[in-house]
Amino acid sequence: MIINNKQINIWRGDSDPPTLFHLWIYNDLELRLYNGTEWVTFIDNADLAQQIIAITEKVNLLNSKVSVIDEAFNNSTVNHKFIKDNPVLNTDDINNTQSGNFITTNNITSNLSKIDTLLDTQILE
Repeated sequence: MIINNKQINIWRGDSDPPTLFHLWIYNDLELRLYNGTEWVTFIDNADLAQQIIAITEKVNLLNSKVSVIDEAFNNSTVNHKFIKDNPVLNTDDINNTQSGNFITTNNITSNLSKIDTLLDTQILE
């Protein structure tokens, strides 16, 4: 009896795979599946077996690269906020690098407030 497994693993080598749910690349030229009682060769084509091996190697390489990118993304921040959290930055989160006569702090919010106060029209009576 074959279980309709929706995932299949690839096994390559001369010894039997560890489970019955593998696509077995036997001697690098036969493709075998378990039919419920024995391993049956369904393709005996060295070129096809080599293509499957090449694809498997490329998938493994891509998986390792995705892992590196994923780790970098999960640890990346903007102004100490994780990018993965999709932060909305406001003026409290943005610092300025210049100072002057009226701009004395690194916080944009406080500097804008100070400028607004300085630009406020004074009415004298």
